[in-house]
Amino acid sequence: MKYFLIFSIFCFLCSCSSRHIPISKEEKITAKIRERVIQKLRKETGLVPFGFGCGGGKNEIKFLELTFQYYQPLDIEEGRKLLIQATEEFLHEINSNEKVRPYLQNYPFEPKNVSILILLQKPDGREVDQGELTLIGAKEGSVEYEIYEAPHRLTTVHKETYEEALQALQNQESVQQTS
Repeated sequence: MKYFLIFSIFCFLCSCSSRHIPISKEEKITAKIRERVIQKLRKETGLVPFGFGCGGGKNEIKFLELTFQYYQPLDIEEGRKLLIQATEEFLHEINSNEKVRPYLQNYPFEPKNVSILILLQKPDGREVDQGELTLIGAKEGSVEYEIYEAPHRLTTVHKETYEEALQALQNQESVQQTS
């Protein structure tokens, strides 16, 4: 896990500092979208930005990714809520931005076109204990929850489609409202 973090930080810093070439129009637009999403999620949820990515061909965006750190333990229900909130906010910002539409492979962008990854840590920044949720992510239309089982070993403890996660969250909120 530590090696993954060190490697991720290194790649993120290299990608940010090695930009000596002019960025394209679509990169400028997506950077503004990412910044709005990051600021809103940081303020509303406490998510701390950790990295970003995108994929596609020339003048075509197939997917966009945001990676965060979160300094509180979560269970699956809390993780689901945080992932859905972050994914929906990201999709809203992308789909409501008319300037990015010509560059999107498909419009509207869907959950399969974005990735939100959240690395969970203790409030003091240390790794979570074995058996606790460590990494949660919404990617390619599915949602996964992973625990730190042994040194350098993550195990998926629950996986669901994005639609199943959204439905479970709506059911949970409905039950809470009637209570």
